[in-house]
Order: sequence, then structure tokens, then C-alpha cells
Amino acid sequence: MVNTILVLLLSFTASLGFSVTFGIHGKDKLLYAGLGGFLVRLVNITLSSFVQNHFVITLISALAASLYGEFMSRKLQVPSAYFIYPSIIPLIPGDMFHYMIASIVTGNIRLAEMQAFDCGLSLVALSLGTIIGTTALHSIRRK
Repeated sequence: MVNTILVLLLSFTASLGFSVTFGIHGKDKLLYAGLGGFLVRLVNITLSSFVQNHFVITLISALAASLYGEFMSRKLQVPSAYFIYPSIIPLIPGDMFHYMIASIVTGNIRLAEMQAFDCGLSLVALSLGTIIGTTALHSIRRK
């Protein structure tokens, strides 16, 4: 439980930090961008309890980030990128990439290939979830 709370707070902090680096101005926008990372990580952790497939978990989490970003952009009248990009920061598979590089350095090429595939699949899920959410909301708004 304490570990989960720590991960959620770190996700908030990472998203908030990226928002500052991304150039988002305004205390309210920064807090909402950080909250997006917190909520997306919460979705990710919750789904991990029910679903075993990492691709599906990442896809749905990215979809949640996209929906949150679109909702907040409408509410605050700013571009959706202000909230979508910081929200997906906790989903970026940096650990997978690290382990892949470590496997290459140690000479375990077979393991590195499997980890590279998993990392690529995670990035595809991240992209698809974001695209599906944004496209679905834009098409609904047009009608």
C-alpha cells in the first residue's frame, strides 16, 4: 500500500516536472498536468490487478490519458497536448529499454531481442491508445 502511494506521488511529480520542462505556464495547468500522470498511473496499477497482458494495460492507460487530456483542454481552453503528453510520462517504458541495453552489454542477445520486442510493443500500445482516444473524441464532437 505504501509502495503504491509512493509510485502515484512519483508519477505526479514526474508529470509535473515534464510540464515545467514542456513550457506549460500557470499554476492550475501545471497541477492538472501532474494530476494526469497520477490518474494514468492509478488506472495502470488498477488494471494490473485484473489484466495480465501488458499491451492491453498500456493501451487502456494511454486511452485514459488521452481522454483526460481532451477533457481538460476543453475545460481550460488550452491545447490538449498540455495534458496528454505529461500524462503519458509514467507509461514510457524506460525500464524495458534499460534492461534491453543491459542485456546487449552483457552479451545476452536472445534476451535483448525479446526485451526490444516487448519495449516496442509497449510503445505501440502507448501510441494506439492516445490516437484512439483523441480520434474518437474529435469524431464525436463533429457530429
